[in-house]
Amino acid sequence: MAHPGQEDALHRRLQDQVIPHAKLLDRSASQMLYSVDHEYLEELRAFFALMEDSEEGGLSTMVHEWGLSNSTLEEVFIRVTNKKKTKE
Repeated sequence: MAHPGQEDALHRRLQDQVIPHAKLLDRSASQMLYSVDHEYLEELRAFFALMEDSEEGGLSTMVHEWGLSNSTLEEVFIRVTNKKKTKE
């Protein structure tokens, strides 16, 4: 969850510098949901390093709350079926 007014700047920084292969799945109010494919998990190292950096310019100055989780089986099923529908 981004601090109010920081959403656009945070999104640009994440996409351009930190985790460029992350896909923005959902954005509502100050919350953003990203997906990172397994092949790009190394990019998360930079994210974690910047989150731990409390100095000026670190991501922690822009982020109020954050979390990390694996996709559920239901999310994977929905994503796969949606891809199949778009191909038809």
